Amino acid sequence: MSTRPSTLSAANSPAQPRARTTARRANAPRLRHPASAKLPPTTSEQLVAILLRVGGRVLARHGHGSFIVIRRRLLFVPAMHWLPEAALADALRLANLTDERFVELRADAH
Repeated sequence: MSTRPSTLSAANSPAQPRARTTARRANAPRLRHPASAKLPPTTSEQLVAILLRVGGRVLARHGHGSFIVIRRRLLFVPAMHWLPEAALADALRLANLTDERFVELRADAH
């Protein structure tokens, strides 16, 4: 029975685990909007209506949400009673709407 010499050497040995050089996710600071930019609670239907008013187009509507094309980008608005603030902020950013303009459009809709 013949044995082959090991091809592992110091140069191509498996890497030793390295110490973490980045902060753990739990300790990393979270990016948030300033407290002054708090967006009002909004339903998915209110958001869709406002996006349609500023040039959006509904591509498809399903029970779980709507796909909207705005500024040549595809946006999914989940069918939720109250949208999370992060989802609302992302939609406004894609639509190029400021928080103030969104609040104005929402007030005009009532």
